Amino acid sequence: MKLGIIGAGLIVEEFLPKLVQIEQLEILGIQSVPSDMDKLKQWCTKYNIPLVTSDFEELSQSGIDTVYIAVPNFLHVSFVEKALNSGL
Repeated sequence: MKLGIIGAGLIVEEFLPKLVQIEQLEILGIQSVPSDMDKLKQWCTKYNIPLVTSDFEELSQSGIDTVYIAVPNFLHVSFVEKALNSGL
């Protein structure tokens, strides 16, 4: 499975070390707000994730086939709609 992650909160920080250990999973990118970019760049370097972005369209076109939506609850519906409309 080729995964994109949306969000950069504590749950992602805690869960990411376990995700990268799953052999059948390839994490291709992480998306969050521009203020999180420095943190995301560090994670991408540490875990060999090729894409860091603040743009959903860029993430959705990176070769992923599914997303892990790790944003505050009130944002879930909008990202689920974007993902479904993008064929994810």
